Amino acid sequence: SSLHQGDEMLLLSWVDGADGSEFPVQNLPFGVFSHTLSGRSPRVGVAIGESVLDMQALLAEGLIDHCACAAVFAEATLNAFMAQPRAQWLAVRAALTQLLARDGADPALRESAELRRRCLVPRAGVAMHLP
Repeated sequence: SSLHQGDEMLLLSWVDGADGSEFPVQNLPFGVFSHTLSGRSPRVGVAIGESVLDMQALLAEGLIDHCACAAVFAEATLNAFMAQPRAQWLAVRAALTQLLARDGADPALRESAELRRRCLVPRAGVAMHLP
């Protein structure tokens, strides 16, 4: 589904709290986080609504294998990702949009509660770190 705002079509997300928040599917900021409760040491994540998408978990689950630079998300910092060409940043962002948009082409996360449990972390419980 999508909303129209002026001439711009806005994607909607299936992630709770994403639509209308400061972190909708159109604004997916990267950062480094940890989550002690679930045993997650510092790693790269992307804010979406009231959650953080764990990029290391996406990598482990094979959900971003088609991105040429996917291996950089095994790192605990953003350095390796930031060193990639802009085309790689855009490819990763496009892949995330397909995973997170309500009508996205990749339904893997949307259709699997178990994958969502492994890949999405409540933002309220994370600690943010310098990238």
